[in-house]
Formats: sequence, structure tokens, C-alpha cells
Amino acid sequence: DGRRLGCGMHIRRKFEEAAKAGDARGAVALAYFGKVYRIEAACKAEGLGHEERHARRQAESMVVVDDLYRWIHELHPSAVPGSPIHKALGYAINQEEYWRRCFSDGRFEIDNGEVERQLRRVAVGRKNYLFAGSDKGAERIATAYTVLGTCHMNDVNPLAYLTDVIEKLQNGWPQARLDEILPHRWKPGLTR
Repeated sequence: DGRRLGCGMHIRRKFEEAAKAGDARGAVALAYFGKVYRIEAACKAEGLGHEERHARRQAESMVVVDDLYRWIHELHPSAVPGSPIHKALGYAINQEEYWRRCFSDGRFEIDNGEVERQLRRVAVGRKNYLFAGSDKGAERIATAYTVLGTCHMNDVNPLAYLTDVIEKLQNGWPQARLDEILPHRWKPGLTR
């Protein structure tokens, strides 16, 4: 599937397990991951847009990712099968194509940690939503979660967003321009 993305957090976790099992090679991989995540943190702290983040990734992150995978491919054949480091290396190799894809577009995150945290909220409230009233009610709840979660991920105030967008929709916002008022593109004061 051309849209599948990998998760750096899951790849990293396997190396963390190897390091905790006493294999110092796990710490080597963790150092590479630390560099990549520091670059990501700097992009967020600087408020870089998607295009700027993509450019920074190409200039800085990909060098680290290439070095990491060079190290992984060199080490894998000599790792003891079944050992934690062998499992970590194998998992990283199997995920390489998908994780590298995350760096191909500044809109993509390099892991799905934020998504998993959002899903945890749903899991915690699952019993509360068991009786949505109908299938349509459950679909409406899912839509609301999607919209509010997207607001959260894009640092958009959900109350301001919903107030503005509902008013726009009630006043006949053109259907052909709905993408302009999605949470990741919405700007307060945008007029028809």
C-alpha cells in the first residue's frame, strides 16, 4: 500500500528492549533515534510549516536515518538469532520502507505516538459510548472525535473552531470549498 507509514516509536522500542536486556548495541541505535527526535522537536519548537519541516528533514534527518540503517544492515547478519538485538534489527529492516516514507512529506509524523494517545482517550470512554442510540449516533460520535482530535493535533482551539465553522456552514459556505475550513487549514476570520 503506497500510503502505509511506519512508526519510529515502535522501531525504537525494540532497541530499547535490547539495551535493557544488557546489549550495548541497543544504546547505539537509541543515540541515532535521539538525534532524529531532537530534529523533530526543533521543527515543532520553531513552528515550522510542513514544507520547511520537509526541507529540514531532507537536510538533517535523512543523514542520520541513512547512517542508522547502514549500521542496522551491517550488524544484522552477525546478530544471534532470537536475541533481543536480532529481533530489533529484523523489525527495523522490515519497517524501513514504511518509516522512511514518513520523511517524504512534512505533513507526516515520524511516529504514531500522538495518534495512540488520542485512541487511548476513546478506549477509556468506550463504556460511556456503548449505547450511542443507533449506528448513525455512533458515526456522529466518531466524526466528532475525528474533528476534535484533528483540532488538538493542529493546536486549534476546538470551541473557536466549531463556533466559526458551524456559523459558516449555516450561512451557506460553498461545498466546493469545505477543505478550506478543515481544522488543519482553518484560519479565524476567513470569509466566503
